Amino acid sequence: VTVLEATGSVVDANLLGTKVLQLSGGARTFADLGLQGDAGTHFRLRFSYNSLTVESNEFNVKPHHMHVSVHPSDGQYGSGASKADIGAGITVQARDGGNNVLTGADNTNAGSDTVVVTVLEASGSVLDANLLGSKGLFLSSGARTFADLGLQGDAGTHFRLRFTYNSLSVESNEFNVRPNHMHVSVHPSDGQY
Repeated sequence: VTVLEATGSVVDANLLGTKVLQLSGGARTFADLGLQGDAGTHFRLRFSYNSLTVESNEFNVKPHHMHVSVHPSDGQYGSGASKADIGAGITVQARDGGNNVLTGADNTNAGSDTVVVTVLEASGSVLDANLLGSKGLFLSSGARTFADLGLQGDAGTHFRLRFTYNSLSVESNEFNVRPNHMHVSVHPSDGQY
């Protein structure tokens, strides 16, 4: 038995367990197979016997958890800018139960197996219309860096990023976005008792 990715490429280095068994009564159960160091929704098993092959349906391998290894930084609108950058190295990783990065998780060959980022306010409400940059990227060696994220049209001290991959989510630390400057648009008038 071998394990395949969506493109059909063999990734046997990540397949653990007994890979070769003799038929008994015309059938065989592979009871101890598993993947190590990889995750995604695009795997299939290929079984070969006497020059015949058959493939399983696609199956999903979820990471144990997602981890933000580089959090967003506080942003500020620059002079003349309509976007407040919040960090060029924001990085999320897929990890196994031992907290190891799943370096085999390279999903660039899968059609929809992306890490998606949304921005949240303190209340937890999604505020995606104000998030600019690449919001859906594939894992590469178990991680993904979001290099161009920023907010537009909002400022405050209450923002977080939520990263979702393969139905798992993780949230960043809170970050602030400051305006470029403050402006009094209507000044007070003189008063009298």
